[in-house]
Amino acid sequence: MLQTLVNTMPYAQPLSSIPTEGERVALPAKLFDGLVCLAPFVKRSGDQVEKWVHLINGKFYVVTNSLILEFAFGDNALPNLMFDPDIIRTLAAFDTAPQELVIGDNTFLFEWADGQELFMQGDAISGPVWFGGSKPMSDARAETVDKYWSFDDGKPVDDTARKTLRRALSAPKLHKDVYLTRKGLISRMRALKDVDGYTSEHLEPFETNATRMMRFELQAFARMIKVATQIDFQSSPVCFLHEGGRGLLVERSLGSDTPDVEVWND
Repeated sequence: MLQTLVNTMPYAQPLSSIPTEGERVALPAKLFDGLVCLAPFVKRSGDQVEKWVHLINGKFYVVTNSLILEFAFGDNALPNLMFDPDIIRTLAAFDTAPQELVIGDNTFLFEWADGQELFMQGDAISGPVWFGGSKPMSDARAETVDKYWSFDDGKPVDDTARKTLRRALSAPKLHKDVYLTRKGLISRMRALKDVDGYTSEHLEPFETNATRMMRFELQAFARMIKVATQIDFQSSPVCFLHEGGRGLLVERSLGSDTPDVEVWND
């Protein structure tokens, strides 16, 4: 028996706007860009303050023990907030930036120009979604950028150098730290079983303004070089610029087991 199928919509009228009460704030266009830029730098484990993108006094921050990034997006009236990376990915899936945010009692409603809305609710301790006031510790770390900022003679980093260094630092079995000399960046292969020390060292040429040997956490250096446009290795912490703002790369103590610089400088 033949039947005529009728395509029926699951609802008769467009969905109504999600009702919510709270403070309504306009969102700067670059807010979306800042969240997407900084989300990859958030740590998944470790100190609680390292797991969020922080909005503090009108600027975004990612703050870790080895790397601090700042992203400025202009004047705004936004309160201090913390953004979970999973929420940032959800916002990014909309492809366009939301225009307004309604902040209620533990609720957050993003609104787009075309009528789309994203409503979230969570608690301040264990909810899957958490936006909350910035912690005093994150405030202090954000202020570190101003305290230690001394950018004097930054060296440009072009795309070729960036790709070459990131490829070198992605090799398997590298030691967790890397060393910088005036000739370039030294990485070490981790020791094999029953072998003392390191199995090899590799120098990747990299023109810098460094005046001495320096030691950095490999992952932090790789993340910094991913976005840095200029770096000043004469400051400590190391100061760098990226397209959205500035940052600090924290130097580690050299220790006694350092590469033989004379070998690489000959």
